[in-house]
Amino acid sequence: MGRIIAGLILLTFMSCATLLNGDITRLEIVTTSPATLVLNNDTLKSLNNRTPIKVIREAEPLSITIFNDSIVKKVNINYKSSFAYWANLGFFYGAGMLIDMNNPRRYTYPKTVYVDMNSADNGYTTLSNAGIKNSFQFKINPLKLIDVSNPALELSAEKGTGNRVATQLMASYLLPSRISDNGNDFKPNIKGYRIAVEEKYYLKKQAPVGSYVSFELNYMKNKYTDILTFGSSRYLFLSPYDSSNIKDTLGIKKQTFSINCKFGHQLIIKKLSIDLYAGLGMRYKDVKYFDGFNPDKEREKDTRPNDFIISDREGKYWIINFPIGFKLGLVI
Repeated sequence: MGRIIAGLILLTFMSCATLLNGDITRLEIVTTSPATLVLNNDTLKSLNNRTPIKVIREAEPLSITIFNDSIVKKVNINYKSSFAYWANLGFFYGAGMLIDMNNPRRYTYPKTVYVDMNSADNGYTTLSNAGIKNSFQFKINPLKLIDVSNPALELSAEKGTGNRVATQLMASYLLPSRISDNGNDFKPNIKGYRIAVEEKYYLKKQAPVGSYVSFELNYMKNKYTDILTFGSSRYLFLSPYDSSNIKDTLGIKKQTFSINCKFGHQLIIKKLSIDLYAGLGMRYKDVKYFDGFNPDKEREKDTRPNDFIISDREGKYWIINFPIGFKLGLVI
């Protein structure tokens, strides 16, 4: 029995929300114009459009009436589990959550709530969202620096253009790189660029925060040299390594136009933005050979999966595109 009591006492001292959170929490209501708030039958007037309030922690939305001379809004602010509650995960495999689970102290409300008094909508957002709505985000794509087929230095800029809509522009410079051919370094002398425009629609929160769907138009122009294997057509079907086949250095001009539909989620933590996305699209390719290409020869028909063989195939054709990645940026 003594061990059980000691265990319960120890568990209580491991419950972060019970120990660290008080019964009362504070938040601030920010309105776009001077307003009066009614909370629990108490009337509060804003000072410089800001009203600090104290409320009891509980698993219930916080109901506030906000009004001025032209509009009355009834705002329900959602509760959430506090940081102290989730901090239990770092101690004894989250055992403290058992104590905090039904304790009202586990809950909190957003520290700052933004309310637009120019809109009849009873919704709200956090101040961080409102503050970045009209700001620019400048982002880089780290994965593009190590892209297998087209490494590039990519820069994007995003700006909210509506309540849930944002526009993102992208430009990238294709990087010169080296490839290896049987142990010998070869310089492809890549010269090219990529540009894109993307319209994002945020599903639940005010742009540019939260989950979104988007439509992207993407154009790339590229010129480089490569080493490809060619041979007579009657030998090519026998083996990609047939002795009649030869390797040749030639120039490649490529243009692509992509249409992509993407689903993503964007987080903004203070001034840092994290944008993760994946999607499906179609890409039109126009690939031409020059400088060294012998039209009497055909390209080696290698049956192995090879991104470069697909990437460099001559002609005009459509392929399926799978955009996936993430971007890191700053809000300015």
